[in-house]
Amino acid sequence: MLHFGDTDLFGLLPHLIPILSELGDSQAALYAHGCFNAGDFKVTFGTGSSVMLNIGNKLPKDINNKLNTSIAWSLNGEISYVIEGNINYAGACITWLKDNIKLIKTPEETGDLALTANPEDHTILIPAFAGLGAPYWKPDMKAAFVGMTATTSKKELVRATLNSLVYQIADILAEFQKLPPSA
Repeated sequence: MLHFGDTDLFGLLPHLIPILSELGDSQAALYAHGCFNAGDFKVTFGTGSSVMLNIGNKLPKDINNKLNTSIAWSLNGEISYVIEGNINYAGACITWLKDNIKLIKTPEETGDLALTANPEDHTILIPAFAGLGAPYWKPDMKAAFVGMTATTSKKELVRATLNSLVYQIADILAEFQKLPPSA
């Protein structure tokens, strides 16, 4: 067992406790969500988003997809592997709506605005503010609203922004479905 050091959490604890493990944020979220078995997956949102699938303790040799393969954790000598798709802008898209283009005052407004948007409007946001991550891998792509008409309003732009997150997650999940049966 590795011993990384000890902490009292900057004086919050009455005594030192050992630090015996470390996990990246995506792997920690997978573990915290109870995704211990092959086939379990989670989607988490922050500035970006992580869509991660536990593929078990055998790393398939023929994975040919547009996602990242890494170690989830090693526990009791057994390694668990994951496939992950990272979305560059998720929560940051909502922050952009609020802070940069002032379409909303709070993130909580987005749901009602999207639900009352014109169903005939098909505006799409390509949320490539920092390029596009998985599964597209287009680092030089730029963001754009596409398909707007003269009747496109704030509501439709908000809905397009929320939909852009759903579309990216759906595309990553579609890549999960292409994995060989052993994964």
